[in-house]
Amino acid sequence: MTPQVLRSIIVIAIVAFAHGLPTADDVVPESARGFDEAEIIAPHDAAKQIVTEMIQAGSNYDACTELANTTRTEVTESVESKQQMLDSLDKGCSCKLEGQDEVNRTQYEMEKADHEYNVAKETTHSALTAQVQLGSQEYSTLRAQDCGWIKQDAAYLSAKETWSAAVLAESNAKIVKEEWYRLYVEAFNTAIRLREECECKTQVAHRLAWAEANEDNDANAAAWSQSHHIDCVIAHTSEANCVFVSAPFVNMPTVCDNIDMKDCSGGASSGSGTEYPSEA
Repeated sequence: MTPQVLRSIIVIAIVAFAHGLPTADDVVPESARGFDEAEIIAPHDAAKQIVTEMIQAGSNYDACTELANTTRTEVTESVESKQQMLDSLDKGCSCKLEGQDEVNRTQYEMEKADHEYNVAKETTHSALTAQVQLGSQEYSTLRAQDCGWIKQDAAYLSAKETWSAAVLAESNAKIVKEEWYRLYVEAFNTAIRLREECECKTQVAHRLAWAEANEDNDANAAAWSQSHHIDCVIAHTSEANCVFVSAPFVNMPTVCDNIDMKDCSGGASSGSGTEYPSEA
């Protein structure tokens, strides 16, 4: 409720209850029309003038009370509407989940590849240290001290083939492991970026909405005070004894994970604190 709207509500209400007065300017004195400017006229004095003008215009105290009640209702409904707007904002609870599906997928594949690589290394070691039972040879062949026959032995050739296959499998497993590690780190960094973008977007949205929701605080407080002073004037309660509760106001909604405290001035933070797995 802006000061202009507030002034219009009071003026229109006075005219409505005056039963056909020519114009608002004919009914409301300059001081009353500008009562929202506190330095011009105090709320209690303005209330007296409003009540006096309405009675002189042929209205009654019931109409004055209705004016006061209507004003308070307008303020209350305005605040409630803005509170609903604030409460409906996304609180950013899902920001921490941004990109996590890909992080989890690549982490699973990376850990599986790491396990397969370790198995391949063990297989290579086993092939290298395997006991090979060479075939029997004539004494004369052994006495000649020519070991070339070993490289032709079927058991040796089989062991060599097993070892070569294991070395190749280990090499391929290492390539796969390193690739999944790269993809995991990439997914991890992307998740950090997406989370921060989501959190900062949420923070900005809440700050803008909060500023908007509080734009009419002064006008609401003035209208609320004026309405209660009208009640006091009608009840012949002095200004000193005219005590009433403060105008309603909006409450700041909570956000998840302290997003409102996050530094969104620029630059990437350390993210969730999760450390990359070290490569074996």
